[in-house]
Amino acid sequence: MSFRTLTVIGLVWLVTALPDQTSEAKSTNDKPSAKTAGTALCPEQATLDINPQTASSPRQQPPNLPKDWNLSHKILTGSVSKFQRADKERDRKTIIRLAKANDDTVYGEANRALKSGNYELAAKLYELLSERKPNDPRYFYGAGIAYHMQGNDYDAFSNLEIAWHLGDLPIYAQTAESIIPFLKNKVDDQFKLTFQYDAHDPALVVNAGARCWKAGLTKQSLQLFGYALKHEPLYAQIAAYDLGVNAEYRHDYKLALKYYKWAAAQSHRLELEEKQFPLYSGKIRKSLKQLPTFYIEQACADVENELKGNVHASAWHGWVQAQSLPKHWCSEVCPLCAISRTRKEYEAGLMDFKP
Repeated sequence: MSFRTLTVIGLVWLVTALPDQTSEAKSTNDKPSAKTAGTALCPEQATLDINPQTASSPRQQPPNLPKDWNLSHKILTGSVSKFQRADKERDRKTIIRLAKANDDTVYGEANRALKSGNYELAAKLYELLSERKPNDPRYFYGAGIAYHMQGNDYDAFSNLEIAWHLGDLPIYAQTAESIIPFLKNKVDDQFKLTFQYDAHDPALVVNAGARCWKAGLTKQSLQLFGYALKHEPLYAQIAAYDLGVNAEYRHDYKLALKYYKWAAAQSHRLELEEKQFPLYSGKIRKSLKQLPTFYIEQACADVENELKGNVHASAWHGWVQAQSLPKHWCSEVCPLCAISRTRKEYEAGLMDFKP
């Protein structure tokens, strides 16, 4: 869908959504929302849910697209200039003031910041909300728009990918797709929104993270893996493994070992749940097949040897991240969810993969 068509859609949201943006769910939002319990390494244990997303109600409309969304290349110059003149101290105080405010108040302030062109503040406020309510696509969507308007299409992609995964409104898919032409120019001419995964497929976010990592977009891959680790229990073991690979790639072996051990624990959990939930056994088996237990055990053993000093300066035989952009040899297009840390894993993964 063209940007011009998206503009029309944005104007429709402007007319129909604004009256509800600061008043929705007042009865349930009088108190600030608590953050999700747990940490990145030990997130709150989620029960198995193949499709944990919740549909958006008619009143929960996403933020309005900027009125000149279809002319973003012209807006970026002006918005960057305006952004540079922004009152940093005032924005910092705004964030502190809103840290304990209820969701409606923060959401209204974020929408006003987006509409006024203060895209950095808008992105931070939407991210604050996405941490509170990680199953609400509106907040990832708003952050994605704000990042795009700053010229940061990498963070725009990771946030819009999650919004598209969670949301059930056409605007989420249309806006996420509209970012892809920018990324084809900046990253890879084969860049895709997804690689043969449906929007609500629990593997979607992990696969997007793996593709971003391979393309050299480490920050964005960590966001996607971190989200999947906490909120996609069917693929939590792969997300933990990928975070371990990233740490190992940076020679942070202690952190890598923690993630690999967490991946082993999550893999064991899925094996038990495969017997407990026979209705989902096929989906669980598909997830387990993408990352055989042997690879996790081997990763733990290799890293433990590094920490004991038994191995020195081990050569990396897995995927190699792109070091410069753009790449024009399909660097990010890959069906796999697990980052391959050895050549053997990569070849085995390709042979086993069935879209």
